[in-house]
Amino acid sequence: MKQITLTIPEDKFNFFMELLNTLGFIWVDQTIDVSGNNKKISTDRITKSTNSYSVKEIRKSHENAYAGWTKEDDEKLELLFCKGLKTNELAQVLKRNSGAINSRIKKLQLREKYNK
Repeated sequence: MKQITLTIPEDKFNFFMELLNTLGFIWVDQTIDVSGNNKKISTDRITKSTNSYSVKEIRKSHENAYAGWTKEDDEKLELLFCKGLKTNELAQVLKRNSGAINSRIKKLQLREKYNK
């Protein structure tokens, strides 16, 4: 078994942790170097997490979970975002969870682009 040390951007932390849990990674060292107020929260979340799930299980409720975003997905998200749909409505239409929708909105800078 090999060990690695990673530095994860704060805005990608939740996704990364979910991905590692999905892949069944084993935590050898629970020491986490996270700046600011997030350090205790992040450490608690990892040490107390008992979530073990598979992408297959998640896709029962969110069909497109962990799938890559296509140009068409981005265009549909942008159009529906501009029409004023709320995050939970966008999640239903795009068959993803709310966290994925918020992350994509942030990545595409839709709030800044449309002053919303």
